Amino acid sequence: MRHVITALENELRKQEELHHLVSLLLNRFLTTSLDDFSERVNHSLEELGRYFQADRVYVFDYDFEKKLCHNTFEWCAPGVSSELDNLQNVPLDALPEWVNTHMKGESMYIPQVEALPVESGIRQILEPQQVQSLLAVPMMSGNYCHGFVGFDSVMQERTYSKHEQNVLKDFSNALLGAVERHRVEAQREMIHQQLIVAKQEAERANIAKSEFLSNMSHEIRTPLNVILGFSHLLKQEGLDQKNKRRVEDILQNGEHLLMLINEILDMSKIESGYVQIVKQTISLPVMIEDLYRMFEMMAYQKGIELLVEVDQCVPNQIGSDPTKVKQILINLIHNALKFTDRGRIRIKVSASASQLCFIITDTGRGIEGQELELLFEPFYQKKYTDQQQGTGLGLPISKQYATLLGGDLQVESSVGHGSRFTFTLPLEQNERVETVNSESETWTDVRFSNMHVLVVEDTPAQQDILQELLEAVGCKVSLTSLGNVALEKVRTERYDMILLDVRLPDLDGIEVATRLKSHANCPPIIIISANAFDEDRQKAFASGASAFISKPFHPNLLFEVMHRHRNTIIVDSQAMLSDVYTAIQEGDVETIEHLVSDYRMETPHLQPIWEAIDQFDYELANRLLHQALRGEADV
Repeated sequence: MRHVITALENELRKQEELHHLVSLLLNRFLTTSLDDFSERVNHSLEELGRYFQADRVYVFDYDFEKKLCHNTFEWCAPGVSSELDNLQNVPLDALPEWVNTHMKGESMYIPQVEALPVESGIRQILEPQQVQSLLAVPMMSGNYCHGFVGFDSVMQERTYSKHEQNVLKDFSNALLGAVERHRVEAQREMIHQQLIVAKQEAERANIAKSEFLSNMSHEIRTPLNVILGFSHLLKQEGLDQKNKRRVEDILQNGEHLLMLINEILDMSKIESGYVQIVKQTISLPVMIEDLYRMFEMMAYQKGIELLVEVDQCVPNQIGSDPTKVKQILINLIHNALKFTDRGRIRIKVSASASQLCFIITDTGRGIEGQELELLFEPFYQKKYTDQQQGTGLGLPISKQYATLLGGDLQVESSVGHGSRFTFTLPLEQNERVETVNSESETWTDVRFSNMHVLVVEDTPAQQDILQELLEAVGCKVSLTSLGNVALEKVRTERYDMILLDVRLPDLDGIEVATRLKSHANCPPIIIISANAFDEDRQKAFASGASAFISKPFHPNLLFEVMHRHRNTIIVDSQAMLSDVYTAIQEGDVETIEHLVSDYRMETPHLQPIWEAIDQFDYELANRLLHQALRGEADV
């Protein structure tokens, strides 16, 4: 009796130890990272193998779709050969009894391999591996078998109790859950890494695209700026009407070429979601007249009648983005002319209380129904036209811009009957918009007396244009093509403003601007560059530049920006006050007037001194100058 009790106690102790071991192993699976999972599985197989005194413990996966099974994990006791590499892609047909048993959710238990019939397929597989006993426990998920955990006894036979088999079945099912969880995590990590690689490739492609667009834009804008720049200068040379009209045609066509370049850049901005709407006052009569003159000759040459109808209810001025409104209308009218061979094109402008409407109707070839849906897709052009001109971006950009402006762009068409494009804009009552000077105004009326400007530009033609423009409005101009020379000039001479290109032979213009701004009395810097992307502007302003102008530019824009930043000019107050003080002491009225004229607008904090001089109260002026020079009073 005592012997029986002792045996039962030993059995219970062994069961508790087994439960504790399995519980410990399963808890480890729950806290195992993806990187450590394989090592943790192999370690668990080792602990189970040592507990059961098995010589080889392994995991197999079933692939029923391919009708194969694979040895995925394995632990072997010292002196026992590994079969991991030998048991890959094993046909399931070689183990029909084995597979059928597992598919029922039952374990394959063979306490004596040599007791199997000699012709048994299982015996023929196990004997070359020197297996004497085997237990293969299925890994089940519901009624589906995913594989099994196997225990080989090589050195001696081994028996497994029903309790041990049941515990190992729980372990194998839990192991399957852990394997599946980590497999999902591995797939998620793989997808995550693939997304990172795809993102990096997309970023590299985007950088390459941006660099290409930037270089292309720069290489086209630079010569175009020369063409437009000299055209603006020629226009002021007192030409006869015939040559003046030719120069105007050069300007209009050059600006159209610039529009095509901008279309490519604008589509890039639209795709990145970065487009700014700048509301300003638009003079509709001026804009419509400009559009008519732009396309009048093209229509005449094709023998097409170009008609403009403006309802009396249309306001003279509206508030919107003039650049984008004009670009939409240019695209629509140009397309109408391009695809119309005879007849007429009518531009009709009407308005209601809340909406402005432009309708461009042509008697052209028309558009097939299925193509209407593709008309606003980027780079799409009508297949049957023999005029493959342009970028294929005009209409997509126009559609996007119309939406951004709060309006819409729609098309109606039928083959052989022409097309009708309707562009609408909202009209807001009492809206406040920025009023700007029209570029058609005469820029030669501008004057900058006694302003010394340093032009840092490496292209001789660009230097000539800027020098002529600046000298025509009263500026003194110094030229250099090198960044290092510009740095030295600013260190040794006084300038009121710097016009700086970005691409210089020796230094990057952004670097030059950054170094110039480190000087205490650095004048305003206006960067003038053929690099026209928003990131170029951001870099310019980050360097300390006061303004950024992209080439080609209208003279009015340059002078407007110069005037806007003229009041930020930093004056060497001590040197200037000393000059004024000396001139008063010497009674040099001419020098006094010259200095007051130069510095009055730039030093509003010294207004009391200038007022005293205006009133010829030189005693008060001397006293204030003396105090200012000694720093005894806040003038």
